[in-house]
Amino acid sequence: MMINKITGEACKATRSLWEEVFYEDSVQFTDYYFQNKAGKNIGYVIGEAPYDAMMFRTPYQLHIGNQQREISYLVGVATREVCRHRGYMRSLLMHSFKEMYEEKQPFTFLMPANPAIYEPFDFRYIYERDMWKLKDGIEIEGLYRVSDLQEQFPDISILWMLADFANEYLKEHCNIYVHRDVEYYEMQMKELAAQNGDIYVLFEQSKIKAFFLYAKEEGEVFIQEVVGEEGDIPDFLQREETKKPIIMARIIHLEEMLKLVCSKEHRKLTIEIEDDLIPENTGTYDWEITPNGSKVTKIQKDSECVDLKAAGSEYEALNEKYEANGKMEGIMQRFSMHIRELAPYILRNVFINEIV
Repeated sequence: MMINKITGEACKATRSLWEEVFYEDSVQFTDYYFQNKAGKNIGYVIGEAPYDAMMFRTPYQLHIGNQQREISYLVGVATREVCRHRGYMRSLLMHSFKEMYEEKQPFTFLMPANPAIYEPFDFRYIYERDMWKLKDGIEIEGLYRVSDLQEQFPDISILWMLADFANEYLKEHCNIYVHRDVEYYEMQMKELAAQNGDIYVLFEQSKIKAFFLYAKEEGEVFIQEVVGEEGDIPDFLQREETKKPIIMARIIHLEEMLKLVCSKEHRKLTIEIEDDLIPENTGTYDWEITPNGSKVTKIQKDSECVDLKAAGSEYEALNEKYEANGKMEGIMQRFSMHIRELAPYILRNVFINEIV
């Protein structure tokens, strides 16, 4: 089968396939996507337009530890109904893995409709979203809609203020998050408008204290994101007890990924990794971790590595240490595991709420 790569305006030719597969999306939201997002993607398609199958890579700038890297968000993975069960999705994913590996992308991520579809390709959940609901209403003193502020005060860059506040907050609280700037929030405002929503901001002495993203479709309210310290979040927003897993990730270039990992303490480890789908990742590595990043060297296989998949209590102890601090402290000095097991340990403390 022939896989073709498309970019820019050519990606917009996939709209009929998008509408067939993602039929639950409103016309308003689909218009937003193809007017604002599709043309910035890298796409892979099978067949002739309007195509039998497709997949997009949407570039996002992510902060990962102490670095900022471009990471591909996989969206629009779709096969026309009459063409399913032919291995098209697998071919598209494997093709994208090869290209992203050549580009030295550390990992890729997606929001799955069904996680079981992506688990065979070694995707694992790395982010659970806090779920929020409105208790009373949203008309309180000190709370403003960003769209109204843009109209009333066109000379004041409220979007710059939002970006600055969000980046400072996320830098303090998260290890992996999407970089925010004015362009990011311009796009966010268009996306929310397509969902009958807006950004609501709480000010105190002309400074942002908290904000949240609000959408409403088919009468249902959805709080996509809340940013702010616990004591600054408005009382009418209530956090639910359970979180919702929403983002899965797959390590693409292992050495590049390991280099981004930081630790409060200087650590030296030996790891043996197996990767059936990207065989270039398979091997044994000396891994030196510092507060500023890591040094990684591929070496000959070391038979003394501990197989964490069979280590039982040792494996659970490692998991508990990670859960406690979200860092690399306490990890065993030598271990062996499949790359799918490694991803949830090094892709931690994540904040990714993007939909497309």
